[in-house]
Amino acid sequence: MLDVGAALQSIVVPTASGPLECMLGYDDPAAYRSDPYYVGATVGRFANRIRGGQITVGATAYQLDINEASTGNCLHGGTDGFHRQRFEFDYEPNSRVLVCRLVSPAGAQGFPAEVCVDVTYRLVGDYGLSIEFVATADAATVISLANHAYFNLDRHKGRIDAHQLSVAASRYTPVDEMQIPTGEILAVDDSIFDLRVMAELATRSFDHNFVPEGEAGEIRVVAKLYSPDSGVGLSVHSTQSALQVYTGDSLNTPFIARQGIALEAQNFPDAPNQKGFPSARLAPGETYRQQTVYEFTPPRQ
Repeated sequence: MLDVGAALQSIVVPTASGPLECMLGYDDPAAYRSDPYYVGATVGRFANRIRGGQITVGATAYQLDINEASTGNCLHGGTDGFHRQRFEFDYEPNSRVLVCRLVSPAGAQGFPAEVCVDVTYRLVGDYGLSIEFVATADAATVISLANHAYFNLDRHKGRIDAHQLSVAASRYTPVDEMQIPTGEILAVDDSIFDLRVMAELATRSFDHNFVPEGEAGEIRVVAKLYSPDSGVGLSVHSTQSALQVYTGDSLNTPFIARQGIALEAQNFPDAPNQKGFPSARLAPGETYRQQTVYEFTPPRQ
């Protein structure tokens, strides 16, 4: 764990052939200060994209930081979003729990309200990691938090093309040329977005939002990833209404394109500007909560 971005640096799963690193990371912790890929980080105040970096809260319009030059959008909270902030740690020796805390001042990256955030990492069972996000605000604002780990379950850590993925979603949100949802929620039937049965990633590229089955707020399995190379599996459990699947096509030095896949449990992209999407509003006196669990399955002996 790192204080910058409350970021995961490494997840290791034991196998018969030795420990297996299951995610991408930097060897030098200082690299996380300038990392452009959000590797392992907590992203916020709003995970994913906001069109033109513009939101309205109440009757007031706010211009957020624009940090995606190709689209003019605010991505993952802006240039100095939560992924660049230093969290304080609350940890007791020999504990299986680590709490990471941040106070984000009003006006940070253009967002209204002071927001207090707790990100709690907890080891669960033999091979599980729970991440709980809790936030409160002193004035009305918008929020959507997520973890941005890139997973690679292969032993050799090349491209993820041979990985197999399933997503428990019969619907997804198509995007326009600016990578912003059009507002439609379409069926995945007869499309590359139908991942209800495990499919190899070799011919599929994604940077799209899926709508998992089940009730938001209820923890359930939303995606599964498997490596035939290592035999290691991953189940992603989430309470969120959406799952962004990103196959890492734009990863570059020190990584390679498609070296990792991000499975980001979050609210819908651009939700503050889309009336048909779940609300992202957080009012004073309310508490934002979400939980993501990464559960690994070692290879059979």
